[in-house]
Amino acid sequence: MIRIVPTITAPVTPHGWTPERGTNHRFDWSPVEKQVLREQYLPAGLRACQRLLPARSCGAILNAARGMDLRRQRRHIFNDPSTPEIDAQIRAYYQAGGKRPRGAQAKLAAKVDRPRHWVLARARELGIVNGSLKPANWSAAELAILDDAAEDGARAIQRRLKRAGYVRSLGAILCRCRIEEVALGGNPDIYNVHQICQLMGVEGKVVQRWIGRGHIKAKRDSSDGPLPRWIIRRTDLRTFLIESPLEWEARRADHLWLIEILAGRVGLSVAQALEAP
Repeated sequence: MIRIVPTITAPVTPHGWTPERGTNHRFDWSPVEKQVLREQYLPAGLRACQRLLPARSCGAILNAARGMDLRRQRRHIFNDPSTPEIDAQIRAYYQAGGKRPRGAQAKLAAKVDRPRHWVLARARELGIVNGSLKPANWSAAELAILDDAAEDGARAIQRRLKRAGYVRSLGAILCRCRIEEVALGGNPDIYNVHQICQLMGVEGKVVQRWIGRGHIKAKRDSSDGPLPRWIIRRTDLRTFLIESPLEWEARRADHLWLIEILAGRVGLSVAQALEAP
């Protein structure tokens, strides 16, 4: 191992800098300052560099060191091997649901002997969580279930995926059906109150209020029963979403379904997705 002996031990400042100007300035880095980074950053760290570079802030030193490819931390590596046992533990952790105690993810990472960022990346690869960076790709096993259970509706597909260890929202299932050109059973353009409640994340009395006030056009079902049953067309629900944006909250709705209906797509819908088989 080659040890670099520091040759610069006194503070170094750019030409024209004064303490009154502080560290918020745009002076170019001089060769002497870069030499300080090469000698001090890796062996001594950020604080040692800051003592010798009073004109530079911590952020400026970090950016300059990164530009010179001086890194004190190991880069994140996501290609660590996985095993069926590790995948089973990750699925059990994320599918348990509920509020997890503090440090639960760290304990899982220690249990499988992998970093926490690796565990989350592996969960995305398995399709358990989607994350905010990139939706998880559908595996061949998921596509086989999608094709096999299409006649029973999207709700049945969702249950079969969950039994197989995969978690997909109804909106994601319907969007994938459109991509794969898989036809689902049921009427694609008819909703009832229960379906709208689950898709929009509201209670039944809220939908009933929308219907009673005329925000949503609805027709009574011909079936007999103690309570009125309503039938809402897809186009009428889309009109309500566009004309009454203050009546509903987008964060509560299934976001993929919301994109589909607001875009005015025709053909496959998520109305049949919520029908119990």
